[in-house]
Amino acid sequence: MTQIVGLNTAAEIWDALETIFSAVSKAKIMQLRLQLQRQKNRGLSMIDFLLKIKSITDNLAAIGEPVKEQDQVLYISGGLGAEYNSFVISATTRTDSVTLEEIHSMLLTHEARLEQQHSIDPTNLIQANVVSAQSRKNHSPPMQFNNTSGGNNFYSKQNRSRGRGGFSTGRNQGRGRFNGGRFNNSQTFPSNNDRPICQVCGKMGHTTIDCWHHYDQNFQPNVNASPTAMLASFSATNDTSWFMDTGATHHMTPNSSNLAAPTTYHGKKKVFVGNGYGLSITNIGHSLLGENATLKLHNILHVPKLSHNLISVPKLCYENDVLVEFNACGFVVKDSETKKALLQGKLEHGLYKVGDGGLCKLSALASSPTSSTCLLHSCNSNKSSLWHCRLGHPSISIVNKVLSTCRLPYEVNSHVCSVCQMAKSHRLPFALSESRASAPLHLVHSDLWGPAPQAEINGARYFAVFVDDFSRFSRLYLLHSKDQLISAFIQFKTMAEKQLDSSIKIPQTDGGGEFQKVDNLLTAHGIIHRVSCPYTSQQNGRVERKHHHVVETGLALLAQSSMPMVFWPFAFPSAVYLIDRLPTSTLANISPYEIIYKQVPQYNLLRVFGCACLLKRRYLYIWPATSPPPHKHQN
Repeated sequence: MTQIVGLNTAAEIWDALETIFSAVSKAKIMQLRLQLQRQKNRGLSMIDFLLKIKSITDNLAAIGEPVKEQDQVLYISGGLGAEYNSFVISATTRTDSVTLEEIHSMLLTHEARLEQQHSIDPTNLIQANVVSAQSRKNHSPPMQFNNTSGGNNFYSKQNRSRGRGGFSTGRNQGRGRFNGGRFNNSQTFPSNNDRPICQVCGKMGHTTIDCWHHYDQNFQPNVNASPTAMLASFSATNDTSWFMDTGATHHMTPNSSNLAAPTTYHGKKKVFVGNGYGLSITNIGHSLLGENATLKLHNILHVPKLSHNLISVPKLCYENDVLVEFNACGFVVKDSETKKALLQGKLEHGLYKVGDGGLCKLSALASSPTSSTCLLHSCNSNKSSLWHCRLGHPSISIVNKVLSTCRLPYEVNSHVCSVCQMAKSHRLPFALSESRASAPLHLVHSDLWGPAPQAEINGARYFAVFVDDFSRFSRLYLLHSKDQLISAFIQFKTMAEKQLDSSIKIPQTDGGGEFQKVDNLLTAHGIIHRVSCPYTSQQNGRVERKHHHVVETGLALLAQSSMPMVFWPFAFPSAVYLIDRLPTSTLANISPYEIIYKQVPQYNLLRVFGCACLLKRRYLYIWPATSPPPHKHQN
């Protein structure tokens, strides 16, 4: 906005915006071009590398700068590592051009070949044998690295290797090319500043995965070795501190006293630590964390051979709906909604340690569960919002009633359920209209009903109702089709204006297609046509309610007379006749008939709809002389 303030015309604003965004597009194109040139396959699989190139080229094409197929081939070749030099030379020296699909297929094939060659490398065979030997299920002592022969032996299963070592699993005494760690390796290490330092033994020149002592349980690093976070030892310690671990999948402790109501673990799963060793699980329990026991630690694993108490950060966030912020000095656990600090700790020796007192005190559960049901509730969140979801989103009063009746522990938390707002929302009610016309025919409500489920004997399927707003007096006309509405309106207009000595001022309808055809007639007579808003039947409510009243009364007449639905054209006009003669609270308990005609209806003339009656026949004044006169019927 600041860049277009002061511009006077729309053309100046559009020109300024075009200049701004065109400059941004050019910068974006240059950025993507540089990213495409610098993209390498280091650390990426071939399929990921190719997808990365395609993503960049697609972004360039989306902003109007497509990259040619041959240029994409050049960018792909330039991003390959040294192991693909032979492939690049072969591809670039071809006389015919290489398509993008061919280069993808050839690179994936070449990658598979490199992986196959790498898998049969002797150095990899040694590591694979170590892993496979470790995973055997027998009762023999675990394999150990023997370092008593000057570091010449890789490892020995039963510590029986002799001489200058070899890859031995028994009494092997060979002196082979790969014995004693003297296999030929053409790799040369860089200068001391760039040489890696092993985190297991502390020596330079190799990494942890290539360390000779990687699987030696008895090996102890020297004092100058690099510190290792959460490296498990095989003897329990008395350290009561708890540490935050982002890589742990469960909460773990070596001390069973940290658990409330521990239960024995009978499974076969183990906890695998950084050196690949599996630690046994003996018990599972629960606990509370924080000064006010606001954080719950569920399913804590009791691992006696673990060296520290570990809190799984992902599990803590998931179970308590919190977020954890880490920085160079420590960490803070906050509530995800209120951002209130619930727990904090500091950074010590590269580890995030939970504080020893105050807000960071670890509290055990007050009492152990006495039944499996109580244990279930102690393992789950008991917030009333969760029970609100479990019970199908009833009202809060019903949730509290159910939980109180069943004596289920729960925590009251006020919240607005977004699901209920979407699923139970209703249209706001319309304001009640108390207006009333000042004289008959000043305002007439009209609407069309139909089609009827069954046509009458004469074929009527619709009826039109005209309701006077002043007196609520109604008139019903049967129609075979909607096109007959014009003739019905003309009949009503002629009859009403003649009988009441007044003229129609304003008819109000829902604006349906059948009423739009009457507009020309209304305009010719100077009548104002008032139409309700689309899909808002509430604004035409008086005639809508009249429809309901007529239909309900007509169905009642048919039901009490046991007549089929085909006689609805007889029942519905009778219903209108009766409704006009009944008192209504809207008119101070006066009937519409009395408002219009200024006299009380003659109720003594009414009979039950559908009752039997006898027809009175007249005498014929002329009949043949040879026949007797007709019989006279009386009511």
